[in-house]
Amino acid sequence: NVTTVGTVTGTTQACLYNAATNAFSLQTLVTSINQTSSPVAPSTTGWFLSLSTSPTSERVISRPLAVGGLVDFLTYRPSGELCSYGGDSYLYAVDYVTGVAPATVAIRDPGVTGGTTTGTVTVAKGVLLGPGAPPTGEAIIIPPPKEGEDGLKKKIQVATGVIIEAENRPVISVKSKIAHWLRK
Repeated sequence: NVTTVGTVTGTTQACLYNAATNAFSLQTLVTSINQTSSPVAPSTTGWFLSLSTSPTSERVISRPLAVGGLVDFLTYRPSGELCSYGGDSYLYAVDYVTGVAPATVAIRDPGVTGGTTTGTVTVAKGVLLGPGAPPTGEAIIIPPPKEGEDGLKKKIQVATGVIIEAENRPVISVKSKIAHWLRK
């Protein structure tokens, strides 16, 4: 339950779907913060996250993905009504060493900072993707990044058939480049 809190140092604008207005609009996203909360020291015994249990238990039903110093995983929280079907999927991105949200703001979504884009913000570990369960098995697909690109675009399909694209900013660079060396 360690949170990442800091002052906004970087933002960007992106055209995103807004469920409240049922339309796409230009939205401001936080890309980086100057962390003011105490950084978490790596543990020799590992870490764990407590998922929500209210009104129903949130669960991981697909494989996590570790790349660029982050662990990404999807969770599913079924509907709280006993005779109802359905539920919601969530995307989490945490530092693989500490299990906390990184100060480089890994998930590019307004929900990560609660819609706040200036001043002091709390960076969430995860965001709501929407209705439907994530697939079991390999749920997060990463197309190869373009030459010199540092961000990772992840594609996730939920049970409703909707394909969600999420962009992560890895903690460790995943840029690929050709390296040459000469052995004498």
